[in-house]
Amino acid sequence: MSSRVGNLLLKAEMITEDQLSQAEEHRQQNGGLIGSALVSLGYIEAA
Repeated sequence: MSSRVGNLLLKAEMITEDQLSQAEEHRQQNGGLIGSALVSLGYIEAA
């Protein structure tokens, strides 16, 4: 299940579908929010 934030980042071409999928897996295993997972994996930077 993709998050709203994930879908927005996909549409803005800031991440790929593969990166979103990997972040979802990371989030499920470690808990937390999708944004935190994307930062932890190095796909986006925290502001």
